Amino acid sequence: MTSDGPHQTRMLWMDMLRGVAICLVVMYHCTVYMYEKYPDAFAGLKYASELVGPLRMPVLFFLSGMLLAGSIKKGPKRYALGKINNLVYPFVVWTLVLYLLYEVREIALGLPSEIELFTALVYDPWHHLWFLHYLSVYYILGYFLFKAGFVVAALVAVSLYAVGYPTGHGYFTALFMFFVAGAFANRSSNLARWIDAHEAQVVCAGLLVIALCMTGVIVGLLPMAKHNLTYCIVAAAGLPILISLTKRAEHCRIAPALAYLGRNSLVLYMVHVPVGIAIPLLIERTEWNPVLVYPAYLAVVFTACLGVVWLRQRSKSVDLMFSAEQLYPRRHKDKLARPAEPDV
Repeated sequence: MTSDGPHQTRMLWMDMLRGVAICLVVMYHCTVYMYEKYPDAFAGLKYASELVGPLRMPVLFFLSGMLLAGSIKKGPKRYALGKINNLVYPFVVWTLVLYLLYEVREIALGLPSEIELFTALVYDPWHHLWFLHYLSVYYILGYFLFKAGFVVAALVAVSLYAVGYPTGHGYFTALFMFFVAGAFANRSSNLARWIDAHEAQVVCAGLLVIALCMTGVIVGLLPMAKHNLTYCIVAAAGLPILISLTKRAEHCRIAPALAYLGRNSLVLYMVHVPVGIAIPLLIERTEWNPVLVYPAYLAVVFTACLGVVWLRQRSKSVDLMFSAEQLYPRRHKDKLARPAEPDV
């Protein structure tokens, strides 16, 4: 456990695992942006990135679900304000930011903006902002389902997926199952401690399930597509293995760096897209080898993200791009007692 201040306690392994997942998200998007400009050069890397898809968004939504119980304990008013301040607010801010950036791109480069501001704000979030949109809805549904109990919540989540996947809503409903799973996995016991106590059985069972699923896919018995049932089973089987590995890595030298990235995952998630999209536009105007430039490209994207993290910690105006907390002055005592809001 790590302490971020009085009365605030964080689990190191959760921050580390979130850090790993957000790094994979950033690298995947950067690979896709390069693939769009250089499909032949980046086809293999894009395929490899897609193979580790179960280690990205299912993990992030599972970890977000694990924070549901703590958020509910704050009471309905603070629960609602927390989600408005830290999910709805940055969603609106960054929709406006992206809209302005695309308008500037249209003026400067003659490329169409593509963003319809009203639809992006109301029901069709632009690009990566779907994450905050989904998470906001999940926290609304989760508040009531968590109080209803595990059986009701599980039935609702599975039923939504059974109806949603065939009708084209598999993304939303599959990730909701992981959110609900995280909420109840951490409801009444220390999940990591339980995994520690049953590590051998959990890891072996997870590896066996993954092996059976992948064998079925290879021989053609099971279909494999993003967020289909096979994909969800593989992601679910891999979660306890990832938690176990992360727990074992808590004392490694890289642990503080991964935890730092995890604690600031919202900034990385929001910032990496505009930076990641802009750089390939500049590279394609040169004769540089894109494959050789790719490592430097990733380094620039991560550096830009960490630069914004540094600025956020020192500037209220930058912080206001990610949270509305600064708009509501609180008493000093209340600030000390306030638990950390969930990260991306």
